[in-house]
Amino acid sequence: MKKDEILRQVREGEQKAQFQIYKYYFNTMYKTSFDIVKDEGEAEDAINEAFLKAFDKIENYDQMDNFGNWLKDIVVYQSENQIKKSENKKRESQKEKNESRKKTSKTSPRPIKWLFNSIGKQFSKLTQNNYH
Repeated sequence: MKKDEILRQVREGEQKAQFQIYKYYFNTMYKTSFDIVKDEGEAEDAINEAFLKAFDKIENYDQMDNFGNWLKDIVVYQSENQIKKSENKKRESQKEKNESRKKTSKTSPRPIKWLFNSIGKQFSKLTQNNYH
């Protein structure tokens, strides 16, 4: 079956045709995405999102002979968004760690300086009692 016929079926929502297009373009789109995100999992997420968007919007796309280029544009866009999502997750994770540290230090019963002072006082009492 020709690519044009498969794309026509994709436009009609046929899942087998969508899978054929997915298999046909997967390696090329994966390489494109990986070159951008530099992570296998992130690249897979980006291209899966890209294919979903392409299949969702394909009925509005009228230049089927340029489908690969259109899909690649979507993959690039999704890959760049994937980087932003990852950076936001890292920032949020770091922010949560920092807030957790602040809470821990605020909820600490007594500062370390107090502990050393207390031990020093107890030691002084002990040594004074032994020598008197």
